[in-house]
Amino acid sequence: MKRKAAFITMSLILSVWGLGISGEHPEHPTSSASNGQSTKDSAAQQKSNQDEFEKFVKEYIASAAKNTGSVYKVHDDVLNKDWKLELVKVHKNKICMLNEGKTCFACADLKEVGGKNKLDLDFYASHSPDGKMSMEKVLIHKVNGKPRFTYDSQNAMCPVKK
Repeated sequence: MKRKAAFITMSLILSVWGLGISGEHPEHPTSSASNGQSTKDSAAQQKSNQDEFEKFVKEYIASAAKNTGSVYKVHDDVLNKDWKLELVKVHKNKICMLNEGKTCFACADLKEVGGKNKLDLDFYASHSPDGKMSMEKVLIHKVNGKPRFTYDSQNAMCPVKK
């Protein structure tokens, strides 16, 4: 009985400790609070926002690719190179609204055209009250699974500890 109690106590301590670590540096930003909306309304609005922003990101990449020989180009300041990429997937479950609905965030996987490299890009767009969106910034979050930064609990970018 004492062993069982000790095991449960240790499990609780470790789980709380683990939550503290993961909560400190989530991999991606998280949405703001629902501001008093019902859970059903919030879920419906979140799905609508996700659908709308997924479409926007896909159209943004396709439009940019039209101007660059059918490939999406991103300049990498760290490696001082231009990546030629094609979209693999927008992670719809990671799309969220930030700054009280004024900013949209999405994470997408892209692969190097003619190469083996995979990049995870973070897309940020402004979202005006009339529903219009404009891309504000695109960041290289990961190259071949290695993150360049993470986020804190307030959605601010943080360096990755080595």
